Amino acid sequence: MLHSLDADRAQAYARDDSMSLRATYVDGSAVLRADREMLGQWSRRGVAVVGLRMRVLALQVRHRRPGRVTLDVVDQLADASALVAAGRVALPHDLPTEHLVLLRRESGRWQIAAVRRLSG
Repeated sequence: MLHSLDADRAQAYARDDSMSLRATYVDGSAVLRADREMLGQWSRRGVAVVGLRMRVLALQVRHRRPGRVTLDVVDQLADASALVAAGRVALPHDLPTEHLVLLRRESGRWQIAAVRRLSG
């Protein structure tokens, strides 16, 4: 489920399509606003981010209720490149980071409702 959401996010970044991020995030969520802003910053610089891939290093279900799941996730940026006028430039990998991720089932689809950084 998380892999699919990351893939949807990567496609939105590759197409420079902030509206497509609504497939990944709950509408109106702070995490949706933050990711739209980040994508907008890249776009205003004339940069497209392609090949965005997160590596999940650890995942544990913390809470589960009908229509809601809270996960402890340790992940890191595994791959991404910036497409600029001069060509393709690999973006640096980051260090593993632990997050608390709240997923909600909205309109028959799991989406990210909130993300809180715990460490890293």
